[in-house]
Amino acid sequence: MSKWWIGAFLLGATALLLGLTIALDHGRAGVRVTVGIEGFVEVPAEDGSTLTAATEEAGSSSRTPATRRPVLESAQQLEVLVRRADGRPLAFAEVLAYRGEALRSAGKADEDGRAELLSFTGPAELRVRFVEDEIARARIPRASGRHEVLVPDGAVVAGIVRLDGVPRGNVWLELVTGPEEGWAGRRVREALENLGLSEPRRARRTCSAADGSFRFEWLPPRWSGSLRLQEETRLRFADGTQRLALVGPDDGLELELVRRGRSADLRCRAVLDGVPVPGTTWQAELVAESWSSNPFGACDDEGRFVLPIDDEE
Repeated sequence: MSKWWIGAFLLGATALLLGLTIALDHGRAGVRVTVGIEGFVEVPAEDGSTLTAATEEAGSSSRTPATRRPVLESAQQLEVLVRRADGRPLAFAEVLAYRGEALRSAGKADEDGRAELLSFTGPAELRVRFVEDEIARARIPRASGRHEVLVPDGAVVAGIVRLDGVPRGNVWLELVTGPEEGWAGRRVREALENLGLSEPRRARRTCSAADGSFRFEWLPPRWSGSLRLQEETRLRFADGTQRLALVGPDDGLELELVRRGRSADLRCRAVLDGVPVPGTTWQAELVAESWSSNPFGACDDEGRFVLPIDDEE
């Protein structure tokens, strides 16, 4: 009788241990998961794979295969395409996304006019800036996904540069906003700017194309200022100066330039490993007995540029 009792006790203990082992294994393999981002959570298994995660909603449970994805994927990126009024992309414009007057996100358009910004919830106002001037605004219902902003045409200063009556490329021009200032006024302004007591005077720069054309776009409607040649060049306007005052925007300028003194052109080409480098910028240092200069410019599509060698009369 005692042997039978001892055998039954051992059998029951063995069954209990087996039940505990199965329960522990089941608890290790299954994980109870509450609803996370987008209704599922990724649960890694011991072997590095991804387990199926159970989600619970309103008392019912279902099993959804969990996929590996960033936790913040629900915050979709904000993509803005900036285009001119004629549909062409506007490159290198700044795009800023506002909620009210608070800046929430910003980016810069690439060569295709495409800017990527961090998204945020709710509506937004997009503001497009070009050389510090705001040129367009657009309201969007949500600050995520893809949107397009069309920039209307604005005021322009444009025209053609000629030297001795021939269209001239590689001439750097600077467009300055505001009235002409003398030497003393410029020194005072620069001192105030260096001390942070006034905003820097704004200027735009461009280089004339091979056909002599140049263009400054999206100026304020009531803009006025001056057009200048770089100080290092020995080129002058027809009146002998390097500055041309403009009372307002003008898209039909014909700039007739002359050289100061006799000159010769040194024709050059920029190459890298024997291959022409198009569009690259260059700068040279010219030194003579009575003068020195540091002209600079940009190469054409075949890496060529012209270096003027001037002498005093």
